[in-house]
Amino acid sequence: MKIAVNTWSLQKLSLASGKSLDEILELIALMDVQAVQTNVDYTLLPPYNSIRGYERLRRRVEGLGLELYSLLVQMNIPGAVRLTSIHAVVNQIEIYLAKAAALGCTILTMPPGDGWRGIDYALGHRMLVDVFQRVMPTAEQYGVKIGLEVGRAAGTFKTPAYALKLVKAIQSAHLTIVPDFEAWRFATDDLPLGVVERPGEVPPEPASMKLFQDCLPYSPYIHAKFLRFDEAGEEPHFPVPELIDAIKRSGSDHVLCVEYEGWIPDIDPHLDPVAETRKGVALLKRRLQIK
Repeated sequence: MKIAVNTWSLQKLSLASGKSLDEILELIALMDVQAVQTNVDYTLLPPYNSIRGYERLRRRVEGLGLELYSLLVQMNIPGAVRLTSIHAVVNQIEIYLAKAAALGCTILTMPPGDGWRGIDYALGHRMLVDVFQRVMPTAEQYGVKIGLEVGRAAGTFKTPAYALKLVKAIQSAHLTIVPDFEAWRFATDDLPLGVVERPGEVPPEPASMKLFQDCLPYSPYIHAKFLRFDEAGEEPHFPVPELIDAIKRSGSDHVLCVEYEGWIPDIDPHLDPVAETRKGVALLKRRLQIK
């Protein structure tokens, strides 16, 4: 098992204090983890917004003793197809695959998206199948897997259950699932489920543990979402013991990426995201029995 940290965990330092990606990577390197995920937004900023910049970023990460395991992009695939075309969306994903390959990433992580309000399920499914059937040869050519990031969503397609259906339909080793612990979070008095959902929407119930187990054979990469830790360093808003036990019993290797999101305005913006992210790393090591 490898542990990674998502730069999103420390992105407050960029938004509130202007820290660069270089500075954030240096902080992550001190956390004794093996890998890192960053989002595509950082690669749009100097000095990384060019082909030479991608090479520079790759060397920078490797120089810190880390692996740039995943590049995260945000897409609403059915919605983008409706607004543009299948060809345009496939071309955009292929550009992201090329960028991920240039960065040395193993996985290009993206949500499937949910289309638009009132979208017909069959139509959305056909769009997604068509896009990924066309994209898979390019993913295979670059040797970069696409990971469907899925957590709790009130929509139709951005869920673990749908990702499992889509992966089975495409049947390519280069299309995988990135389960986000958020899909299994349960309501607590201090953090009701609506905290990280869109205002006014009723969030669905937590996904079942069986669904998590069913996803694991297709999930080399997992987002370990954490929001708030207790005094013992545990995360009481997720069934962490059950999730980790399922991962340990899965019989396959996984990379677990700490995604601390407690710094957002409606949770704990006053806390130090570096210290809280370290708690997430420590929790995973403790549960996985990694020294």
